[in-house]
Amino acid sequence: MPCPDCKQNPCECRWPVAAGTPVCPRCHRVYPCICGGPPRIQHPKRHPLYETWRAMKKRCSLPTHKYFHYYGGRGIEVCQRWRDSFEAFVADVGPRPTPQHTLDRINNDGNYEPGNVAWRTWKEQAANRRPQLRDTCAQGHPRTPDNVRINPKGHRECRVCDREQARAKYARRKARAVGAAR
Repeated sequence: MPCPDCKQNPCECRWPVAAGTPVCPRCHRVYPCICGGPPRIQHPKRHPLYETWRAMKKRCSLPTHKYFHYYGGRGIEVCQRWRDSFEAFVADVGPRPTPQHTLDRINNDGNYEPGNVAWRTWKEQAANRRPQLRDTCAQGHPRTPDNVRINPKGHRECRVCDREQARAKYARRKARAVGAAR
């Protein structure tokens, strides 16, 4: 149903979601549309995505948050639509595919907004990160594609360090077994 003032179709879903009614994109008149906006969520705090939404907002806007310097401190923001409405966030991102999936920004320097987020596993997210400043591991081994592996949580690990730790563990077990045999 078009807007009676400017004849523009307001059902382009540019509604102020908190109010629950759409606004005509041309004349800004509040006018009911066919779609009725996003569905209202009965108990948002019980919704499986509520904590994801709340944590995303805190990381970007609360300077006392543990990881603010990685998000809000770098200028990353949550779009106004998501900041104001949990329902709009749920409608845009959709359900979490599996419990192992987390919200990832496609462009790491971009904001949390529709079109720049996707559900990904830790392993998939490991490929989408800012460049590492260090070219060696903590023990000084070079970080080359042949020398680095991604663990199940998506963290990079040095294969040389892994081998050294495995050898040391084997030597301790062997020493314990020899000591127990005496």
